Amino acid sequence: FTAKNGARWNIETYSRMYTIHVNNQLIRMSVIENAKNNLFLVSSHKTICELCKSYEGKMLTRQELDNSTLFHPNCKHFVSEVKSIGGVA
Repeated sequence: FTAKNGARWNIETYSRMYTIHVNNQLIRMSVIENAKNNLFLVSSHKTICELCKSYEGKMLTRQELDNSTLFHPNCKHFVSEVKSIGGVA
């Protein structure tokens, strides 16, 4: 099929990408919603993606995450809650 932006997709490829994207989005949302703190560490895997490579390994607040270009379709990044910094909880 052809997407609104003109890209041509094989339905199996698109379905796989969409399912993985939604699953990853739900996992990230769960981590963020259940966090007790407002600071998160972005995973790092040496991406070449221009949308997210500047965020790799950085600590961001929830607002910064919401305003970032992270978590686009096919994005492999995840976040974890920062529970303490330098041994201070």
